Amino acid sequence: MHAPEYMKQLLGTISEMGINLTVHDFGTGMISIGQIPQLFINCLQVGAETISGCEHDDHKLQSLRGISMLAKGLGLKVAAVGVENEQQYSLLKELNYEAVQGNYFEKPMLSHEFEEKYLTCR
Repeated sequence: MHAPEYMKQLLGTISEMGINLTVHDFGTGMISIGQIPQLFINCLQVGAETISGCEHDDHKLQSLRGISMLAKGLGLKVAAVGVENEQQYSLLKELNYEAVQGNYFEKPMLSHEFEEKYLTCR
């Protein structure tokens, strides 16, 4: 299915404003590969369900590799969320994922905890 014309125009306008657009949880939703160039997408983001256990699951690992290659081939960045350990982080770095996020780096925290940890001069 082709993206409606108004959606293409809206996303084009947003892109022209310098705002980057990311497809979240790529591979689990309704967007087709053919729509990506039409929608001014800058980044493909892989969700936690694909990352979970990838260090022990060759199918997931090959999927992550394929998504990275697809993104690079289309001139896009590739990102991942849900990184839980060093093995996952190392695999994603090896596969050229530009951005990663997850509990491996920091657990969720309240705003006052963030301010105290990262914004308070010591």
